[in-house]
Amino acid sequence: MVLLPIILSGNSSSLSTGKALFEKALTQIKAKAWAEALELLKQAQAQAESTPELFHALGLCLQNLAQAEAAEKAYRQALSLTPDAIESLNNLAWLLRNTAPEEALSLCCQALTLTPIDSEAALALLPLQAELLLKLNPQGLYPVWKNWLAHPQARPEDWLAGAQQALKIGAPEKAFELLEAGLNRFPWEMELRLTLLGLYETYARYTPLIQKSLEGLRALPEWQKGDQAQLYAFLARAYQAIGEEAQAQWALQEAQKRKPSDALKLEALLMLPLLYQNSAQAQTARVRFISQLESLKNGPPLCIAEPFRELKTAPFYPAFQAELNRAPFEKLAEIYTRFLPSFQPEFVKGSGRIKIGFVSHFFYEHSVLHLFEALISGLDPCRFEVAVFLIAPAIQDARTQHLADRVENFFSLSGSLAQSLRELAAWQAEALIYTDLGSDPFSWCLAHYRLAPIQIVLPGIMQTTGIKSLDYYLSPEVMEPPDAEAHYTETLIRTQALPVMPRKPKRSSPLLSRAELGLPADRRIYLCPMTPFKFHPLFDQILAGILKQDPQALIWVLMHRQDGICQKLAGRWKKSLASFDAQLHFAPWQPPSQFLHLLEQVDVVLDSWPVGGGNTVFTCLGLGIPIVSWASPWFRGRVALGAYRLMKIAGPVAETPEETIQLALKLAQDSVWREALKSEILAKNQILFENPESLREFSDFVTEKVIAWRKTV
Repeated sequence: MVLLPIILSGNSSSLSTGKALFEKALTQIKAKAWAEALELLKQAQAQAESTPELFHALGLCLQNLAQAEAAEKAYRQALSLTPDAIESLNNLAWLLRNTAPEEALSLCCQALTLTPIDSEAALALLPLQAELLLKLNPQGLYPVWKNWLAHPQARPEDWLAGAQQALKIGAPEKAFELLEAGLNRFPWEMELRLTLLGLYETYARYTPLIQKSLEGLRALPEWQKGDQAQLYAFLARAYQAIGEEAQAQWALQEAQKRKPSDALKLEALLMLPLLYQNSAQAQTARVRFISQLESLKNGPPLCIAEPFRELKTAPFYPAFQAELNRAPFEKLAEIYTRFLPSFQPEFVKGSGRIKIGFVSHFFYEHSVLHLFEALISGLDPCRFEVAVFLIAPAIQDARTQHLADRVENFFSLSGSLAQSLRELAAWQAEALIYTDLGSDPFSWCLAHYRLAPIQIVLPGIMQTTGIKSLDYYLSPEVMEPPDAEAHYTETLIRTQALPVMPRKPKRSSPLLSRAELGLPADRRIYLCPMTPFKFHPLFDQILAGILKQDPQALIWVLMHRQDGICQKLAGRWKKSLASFDAQLHFAPWQPPSQFLHLLEQVDVVLDSWPVGGGNTVFTCLGLGIPIVSWASPWFRGRVALGAYRLMKIAGPVAETPEETIQLALKLAQDSVWREALKSEILAKNQILFENPESLREFSDFVTEKVIAWRKTV
């Protein structure tokens, strides 16, 4: 907030006997001694004629003393005498920005017409105008940013503020543009550079991330070790994300050299290869992961003072090693528990509605929200008081706002770990639900605390956490193997309905043709629509078997936004599938609307292994499209199997690679069976989507556990 001080109009002599008191008050205002200045102004007012300068000064003091109603009256009196007083227009606009934003915007626009766009007053007004337009008319922000950030006195923080506003209105491209332009103007400003790098990372734009990181390293003097370490850490994560494991390890070592950090030790542990070139490499990486894990567990406790600021990686990638992760995750949780600061809130016994909170970093246009929005917003408000906690938000978009509008309480927690813990605990949830744990470091840290009497994990990430403070893991009976209890440290609750409530996809009409989608008309297309890092080297035998037995086959894989991974996958296939290079095709990543058309025009959709599809499986089955799956021994590779079971359909799911190959070939070549299977899926798939039974079973489970807890207090 930029409040403008009094500007004397030249007729201050009209204060007569109060002039000396008024000038003393101005001295106190400059010293920000608001109470003393206010007392002097009241004395001056009692002895002098009313002037706009005096009323403005009164308003300024009252506003800084949080006496908003009196301040508003004083500013209006000043403006009644001098309607074009820019200072009073500005300050009154700031005062009204929350209570009367429309009038505040009108005042702001009026003031801007009275001052040159490059004036000091304009620099105070333009950020306010942008803030108000953010609420009232986001599309009007673009010319304001242009004027504001072109101001000769614009500061780096102005560019940061503009970028944050762009993100809030769902305009990430504009945020990139503003940050890049700001960095060109202030190339030495590390906060601008780090914010831009963070945004590149959030949106998986690794090529410019690497470029700007290296550019920053070249520009930094040798003595700025801390800043260098941050840039090398960004480089390490970017190289890892594009499959350059050796480069990632080098950058991490460079960061550690410049500013040794226990957080970087944890990063080194969790920064596993994103894609394995062969099974031997996967096994080597697993052995190294277990060895490093044991070393950290058996060593002294790590010292990580600000986990939300220092930690950037979560244990997401062990899932792709085709191993059971309960034991290593228990050890990992032990490591975290030893360095995380203690926090033990007291719980208050409720008596009315059950207070239930949902926690995630991904409550925006993301697979997590696709799976859980209907569950969260569908809870009975007579039975539950619902709160949503968006943790360390990197993105807030229209989907975020839609969720916020549909729940009783919505909190965006952007502070430190300690602050987030306090805010979560203050709400006094009786049941705290983590929709997904394992792909972001923020909720992963929070999950190590007992923040509610009942703490539950939902299957946004389909594996155990190893964390002792989490009580229950909800997973569908139809998707778990018989021995699944041994896979979890949490108590496994085998639900009868799905503990997710995705919405059924709707494809636009008419259906795009193969030609419009770039598909050849005379070949059988086997589409693997999963993200490429889900393709374990053992999955290659499925593709080899299909290509060997079907000369008309083409394997299509979608180019993920992490395009470096696709290049690594292509390199792997040049060795493992060398005889079939001409039958492997990487297609551009599809926008959601076009993706649905593509699914309907291919011959076969293949699931990945050992981690299969989640949302993609539901999308396929929602359109009636069979998906061929090699079921893995763990929940994370059994979604398709479970979905068929729930629909009571003998779907194309196999227990062995050879059986998987034969099912895929049959589906591609037997159009009668394919159409019959499609018809059966369409007739039975409603059970997968927004099923009221999912809501009832979840509600009853939470109610039972909370009521049981209340009886013990």
